[in-house]
Amino acid sequence: MFDENKIKRIKEQYPKGTEIELISMEDSQAVPSGTHGVVDFVDDIGTIFMKWDNGSSLGLVVGEDQFRVVKRPNLAREELEKAKKQLKDNDTLSLFTYNKETGSTGVASFIQNENKVKVFEGNPDGSDDIIMDYDEFVNNYKYEVANEFDNPFKDIGI
Repeated sequence: MFDENKIKRIKEQYPKGTEIELISMEDSQAVPSGTHGVVDFVDDIGTIFMKWDNGSSLGLVVGEDQFRVVKRPNLAREELEKAKKQLKDNDTLSLFTYNKETGSTGVASFIQNENKVKVFEGNPDGSDDIIMDYDEFVNNYKYEVANEFDNPFKDIGI
């Protein structure tokens, strides 16, 4: 059906979590036009497997079915959630930060039961501590989970 490069592009273009609206589908059990769904995965022949809002899991075939992307997943936020889990599971790790705009480095912590991050950039009096939501954090900071002695941003400017 598709060559390896085409399948790779489909997987990159439609990652898990991509919201799609169906325009039309040529299938006897077709999902109704206008139905929304979320990509579950793309298989090794390029079929886009879906979780449709109507409960169907019928896959899409690129080039045969007509559909449009409604919303791309926030992969940066998913990565931040993984970092949060790593820190919760291992208290010897820290979340080191690098402010993309100012170049300052620091550490951050997650505020319990909220989708917020507190960044500590070094002043002992806390005057430079910043609380922000996840999206603002991933847009403004590079971050890495590491052991205290392996601080990736220590003594460097990226």
